[in-house]
Amino acid sequence: MGVDGANEVYNEIRQGQPIGLGEASNDTWITTKVRFAALNQRPGEIVQRESDHRKR
Repeated sequence: MGVDGANEVYNEIRQGQPIGLGEASNDTWITTKVRFAALNQRPGEIVQRESDHRKR
């Protein structure tokens, strides 16, 4: 499934104000941790999620 001739897709949809460098860095760090955890799991294991309830 795809679009003939398309090599890349850019997701540029935003809701609200653009985020700052610090928040973007934090998002990248969280994404990296999740991807590494998923790659490091044995088949059938569940990836545990980490939650920060202080932000609520």
